[in-house]
Amino acid sequence: MGRDNSALAEHTRGLSQWLLSLRQASGYTISQVAERTKLVGLPTSRSTLYRAELVPGQRPSVPAWRVVEAYTKACGGSITEARRLWTKAVSLQTPGKVGVLRRPAMAPQYISEPADLLHAMRDLRLQAGKPSLRELEDLARANPDAVTMLPRSTLGAVLNGTRHCRRDLLAYFVRACGVTKESEVMRWLAAWDRIEASRNGTADHNMHQRLTALEEDLDQTKSALATVINLPKPRPETEPVLMPVPVPGIRPAATEKPKPHVPEAATAPAASTPARTRTKPRTKLRSKPWLSALLKGLTSTAGSAAVTVAVNAAVDAVL
Repeated sequence: MGRDNSALAEHTRGLSQWLLSLRQASGYTISQVAERTKLVGLPTSRSTLYRAELVPGQRPSVPAWRVVEAYTKACGGSITEARRLWTKAVSLQTPGKVGVLRRPAMAPQYISEPADLLHAMRDLRLQAGKPSLRELEDLARANPDAVTMLPRSTLGAVLNGTRHCRRDLLAYFVRACGVTKESEVMRWLAAWDRIEASRNGTADHNMHQRLTALEEDLDQTKSALATVINLPKPRPETEPVLMPVPVPGIRPAATEKPKPHVPEAATAPAASTPARTRTKPRTKLRSKPWLSALLKGLTSTAGSAAVTVAVNAAVDAVL
């Protein structure tokens, strides 16, 4: 093997050896593993499982994800580790495919162009383990004897971009790639409806469907964030509680604790003593000359004439 494919061969061999170690640890034969794949809902033939183990002398090729998933579940291994090894190997196997791993695909609720829908379909097939067209054709059968709803010739032309994808074919393709939730299938069909509306010039009539999808996506994002962050319940609308803000270098003042109430002890009545009454200090009145003259005139016995003279003298003293 050349040096250009050394990295691919190394990662493919690592994936195959990991699968082989799972089977050896479980103690199953390759035939028993094939039987157990039916129990996990991913029936896989014995020869397909055997090729996934990389027989000595065989050219390294990354098996489909559906085969790796069936092998891992049948042997009781870790799906997370299997996907990690498989993704690394398949990224080295198809580095030049158009848009496989270079550009992430848009979510179906945001698709409004045919090219974006085609790229999303290719990416969905890659996430499903890149099943072959024949495998997708068999998965779209109601029973082994029924007519398939995904003819491989038609599906191959659609995935190559040479044929228009029908609405029913898109629904069967999405379900064959592992999309089981009906709400997710409806998002893919809503993307197809938007593209057709844009072709027919009636995109404005279906704009509310896209807005509804955006609102649902926003609600799911909020619910996921609330679950991860575990936000506390909002407080009832009451008066705001002011909390002290610590300032570096300043020690907060100690708050005084309320003193407990201690009842006063009953005391015996004291002996009867005269209560002292507080009296106001007497103010000393200053005598006025006119007042003295008036008093002398009033207290004299000289008669009314003397009183008149005394009053006049007091008035003159005032003036």
